[in-house]
Amino acid sequence: MTDIPTHWTVRHFSQANPFGPGCDSVPALLRRLADSIEDLGPVEVQDVVFSSEMTEHGAWRSGTVYFHLPEDDEDDEDGQGDEDAA
Repeated sequence: MTDIPTHWTVRHFSQANPFGPGCDSVPALLRRLADSIEDLGPVEVQDVVFSSEMTEHGAWRSGTVYFHLPEDDEDDEDGQGDEDAA
């Protein structure tokens, strides 16, 4: 049987469209998030959450990407998770 981890760390970042006209553009936000994910290199995306806040320009779109880097798995295997780091 595979051991199930009792804890893990997930990294995240949030981005929004620039405030003002066009802040409600879903395609622009998706392009912005996709570019940022590609800039990170090889990552495992766990989740993407979208939010909006109503403004005089419409819904101000934002997104949060939750992800893991390849070295995060190595740290977990070595038992050197965040709480063990000095």
